[in-house]
Amino acid sequence: MIQGLNSNIQHDGVVYHVQTQDLGAAAPQVVTMVYKGGAIVSSKTTEYAEWTPEPDFPARVRELVESQHRDVITALKAGDILVGGK
Repeated sequence: MIQGLNSNIQHDGVVYHVQTQDLGAAAPQVVTMVYKGGAIVSSKTTEYAEWTPEPDFPARVRELVESQHRDVITALKAGDILVGGK
């Protein structure tokens, strides 16, 4: 399992917490959740089961964690993630 990422992002005067984590080879998914006031307002899940037999899968998963985290933050800042108002 790869260590997760956490970021606090301010958009339109509201602070959102973005958390991305790898659930590990037993549940091969990378999950990113966007929180507002402790409640999940958006999430994205990407499965990677097809990578687990590959010798470079830990590096590929690490890149997936980082890129998914970065992409969700970019979408949040752009207003592309619907978070149910302020």
